[in-house]
Amino acid sequence: MGAQAKRNFSNIFGGLISNQKAIDGAKEMPWFVAVLFGVIAAFIPVIPTMTAIAKVNGSNFASALNYDQDCATTDCSFQFLKDGYELKFLDGQLRAYKDDVLSLDSTIGKNHTRKFATNPVTGKEYASPISLIELTTVYVDGDASAASTVITSLNDKYYRLDLDFVGQTPKTYEEIKDDTENMYYLPSILCFYRTGLSYFIRPIGRSNVAASSFAGSTWTYTFCPDGMFHRLLTDKAIDPDGEFLSAKFLNSYNSWTDFPSDKIQFAENTFVRLMVVFDESYIEAKNKAMAINTWMYIGVYAGLILLMGVLIFILTRGKKNVFNYLKFWTCMKISMWASLSPAIIALILSFIIPRFAVMSFIILDGIRIMWLCMRQLRPQ
Repeated sequence: MGAQAKRNFSNIFGGLISNQKAIDGAKEMPWFVAVLFGVIAAFIPVIPTMTAIAKVNGSNFASALNYDQDCATTDCSFQFLKDGYELKFLDGQLRAYKDDVLSLDSTIGKNHTRKFATNPVTGKEYASPISLIELTTVYVDGDASAASTVITSLNDKYYRLDLDFVGQTPKTYEEIKDDTENMYYLPSILCFYRTGLSYFIRPIGRSNVAASSFAGSTWTYTFCPDGMFHRLLTDKAIDPDGEFLSAKFLNSYNSWTDFPSDKIQFAENTFVRLMVVFDESYIEAKNKAMAINTWMYIGVYAGLILLMGVLIFILTRGKKNVFNYLKFWTCMKISMWASLSPAIIALILSFIIPRFAVMSFIILDGIRIMWLCMRQLRPQ
């Protein structure tokens, strides 16, 4: 290896720590080396942000405590199929079919109810068991705006907690806000619509939302050749032959709980499959978020590197500064060389302290450039 090659390697690796070697490398080595270092330095700090976004899934809103929504979603899905309804894709949108014919209904809904002998909130025993609505599953034949309108309406239908839902007319918030004698609740809501789905999970007997999600703009990554409810209720682990979804079974039983198998495990698996659908519906939004954030921060960090080059140029313009001969482009190259080590350190710190991911490179690069100017370039 020749002397020049050794010097180049020394400048490249030494420039990570030594300000002088970073300056020497910027002045002596080809311009494209500096540009390459600048591009790498602008990209490296973005990696923790990209990683954080990539880890976000559409099902992250749900926790291990799902408030019996596994049984509720299974029951509502079965009710849709029992009544001849299925949700299938048509031209990339989720549409409702009734007995294999496209439905013209604007809204289709099913309720999952459960009998309670005691008040689920206070524990007080009822005079006789009553049924409460645990989940309302609805399909809206429209876009996200139409679905939001329906959801807003459902979120303003309160039920008395001490009365059976049958025969009970729900009240609005304005009607119950001054009622201090009775307790009211809102059911959980699962809404499918043409381009996505949303979920509002509430503890039974409560009106506050424990978890919620509004996911999807397209169904690009979701595959349901037999329909959405068939996909949710198809459990090969429990029912390898698919008998549960056969026409014979649907006609023979009135409830999914009549299924001659492990019903609890079946319901849990159904809920897991629903969460997979949420993950799939969020993929496109996640990809867009990754692209936007990646290019935005690369642009910000590249702009910072160039700004630091301008700063170096300004600080070396003094008449008595021995480095006032440095040209503008040379100052830019010095900034690019000096930015590589702050980028590497920012990458490491961002994984250790994620909340500093955005600002770490900005702070560290500013410190490195000011240190370089004060120690090596001696502005006057």
